[in-house]
Amino acid sequence: MSVSRGALLALLAIPLIIAASNALPKGTQGHWSDHGGLAGSATIGAPDPRISSWKLLGCCHCHANVTVEGSMVTLELGGCGSCHNASRSLWLGLVVSNEGSVPAVLVGAEVDSNATVSHEAYLYGPVHSPGDSGYWGHVRPCDLPFPGNVSRVLVYQSGKAIAWIHLEVEGPAVVTVTLSYDAYEP
Repeated sequence: MSVSRGALLALLAIPLIIAASNALPKGTQGHWSDHGGLAGSATIGAPDPRISSWKLLGCCHCHANVTVEGSMVTLELGGCGSCHNASRSLWLGLVVSNEGSVPAVLVGAEVDSNATVSHEAYLYGPVHSPGDSGYWGHVRPCDLPFPGNVSRVLVYQSGKAIAWIHLEVEGPAVVTVTLSYDAYEP
């Protein structure tokens, strides 16, 4: 029986190919394709809007304890002998700073309370220097709301915006205001 030279080379090459493939690390593969694609998503950061300054304005000088934590402020409103009715009108002003690594879109505020509260949020910005913006320094309750409020404010990393939230509160109450925001999607 005679074996051709090409067949002999093929018979010798097969064990060499098998030995070489066994020498590769486990999980190593080869794949050939004339087209391909990649699907998925990557998280590169998150927005982190925080309240960096606040003001509470009202017609009555009522007792209030204010606690700020991140993007939430809690008002503990005591009784008020100088108010002429059970309802009081307050303006909560917030300077919002984005401490996150991607832009945030400020869209309003959510309010929760143990009493009857109605609210309306007015957004302004972005602003570079809140005190010089016309929306923050030397504000009186009768000045609010300012014209030029918007429904959404894009706040870049280290940027600022201003929110004025009008609250109508019935009697003593604990009121929690939490900023509402979205991540920026170009």
